[in-house]
Amino acid sequence: MLLEVAGVSFNYPSKAVLNNVSFKVAEGEILAILGNNGAGKSTLLKCLSRNLKIKKGAVYLEGQEIFRTNLRWFAGKVGYMAQRQEVSRLTVFDAVLVGRRPHIRLEATQKDLEVVEEVLKILEMEEFALRFLDELSGGELQKVAVARLLAQEPKLLLLDEPTSNLDLRHQYEILKLLKKFARERKMTIIAILHDLNQALRFADKFLLIKDGEIVAFGDEKVLSTENIYQVYGIKAIVYKINNVPVVIPQELLIDAG
Repeated sequence: MLLEVAGVSFNYPSKAVLNNVSFKVAEGEILAILGNNGAGKSTLLKCLSRNLKIKKGAVYLEGQEIFRTNLRWFAGKVGYMAQRQEVSRLTVFDAVLVGRRPHIRLEATQKDLEVVEEVLKILEMEEFALRFLDELSGGELQKVAVARLLAQEPKLLLLDEPTSNLDLRHQYEILKLLKKFARERKMTIIAILHDLNQALRFADKFLLIKDGEIVAFGDEKVLSTENIYQVYGIKAIVYKINNVPVVIPQELLIDAG
C-alpha cells in the first residue's frame, strides 16, 4: 500500500472534525472523497499533507509515518493543491518551476526546465508561459496549480476540488489528464469532488464522509441509493448508461414524469 490512514482523529479547539478515519490506497489508484459541506473533507487532506497535525491515529506513506519523516523527503513524494490559489507577480513558467523545488539543490537544472516545458505543453499552456499570475482568470490559475503539481512528479497527489473554476470541457480535460498520469506514472491521487457523476468517471475508489466519520469506502458499489441518502439527504437512483454509472436524483425523475 502506498498510503495507509489508521484511526485518524482531528479537532479544532471548539469542534471535533474527524473521528477514527481509516482507509488504504494503493499505488496508481484514484480515490474520490465525497461528502456534505462541513463533513471534514478539506481537513482530512490538510492532515494528509502535514498542514495540520493529527490528534490521534497515524498516516503511513510507503510504510513511514509521515510526521516522523524528513520534510524534503515528504515534499518530494506528496503534492497538495488547496481550494484557493495564491496570486503573485510570478510568471506562469516560474510558478510551475516552483513545483520542482523538492528536486532542486542549488539552482534549476536543464532537466527541471524541460519538465516544466513538457507539462505546459501537455496542458496546452505554452502561450501562457510568460504571463503573470495576476493576469489570469480563476480557471487559468487552476490549470497552473495542476501544472505545478505535475512538474513536481510526486507519488501522491492531494487535490481539494481540482475542477472548481473550470468550465465543463476543461473539468473533464483536467480529470482525464490526471487519470492518464495516474495510470502511466503509477501516481496515486486523492481528490475532493462534489459532482458524483464526475467522480464515477474519474475514480477507482470512493470515500464517503459525513460529519467527520466514514459512511462507506470501496468501489463504485458504495455509491448506493442508501449511502447517497445518508450522506446528502437526497434520494437518488444509480443507472448505467453505456456501462457508465450515472447518479440521478429521484426528484428530477418525478419532475420529468
